[in-house]
Amino acid sequence: MLPQRDLRVAVCGTSCTGKTTLANTLYRHPRLSWLFRAFIPEGIQGLLAQNGLSFASMTLEQTRAFQLRYIDWKTKAESVPGSWLADRSFVDVAAVWIERDANDNALNENGIIDSCRALCTNYSCLIHVPRVHRARR
Repeated sequence: MLPQRDLRVAVCGTSCTGKTTLANTLYRHPRLSWLFRAFIPEGIQGLLAQNGLSFASMTLEQTRAFQLRYIDWKTKAESVPGSWLADRSFVDVAAVWIERDANDNALNENGIIDSCRALCTNYSCLIHVPRVHRARR
């Protein structure tokens, strides 16, 4: 049975939790791949490379400007019609904004958090991949 409306799924979680691995596995799985017309990659690394940037060398102002460019890129990428699976969500975008700007009380500068909250309503399903803490031996 086909979905009644477009299925829009995003995978979210902190860095190095396996989001991309899970998203790729779901998208390419023979029993599930028919659900999704498109795969929307994370896009951060490509956008950084395209602009000759790295998080390690950016100032706070450059980081903020990059975040705004990324939000614009992600909004356009997720506006494709039909069902899709996204590696990262606007929950992740908001979390990065909060993490990088929490020290100077600019948490909702330019309405970023409110925008991310509103854009999250476009998801049919949000899959959270938690960080697993390994016990020391």
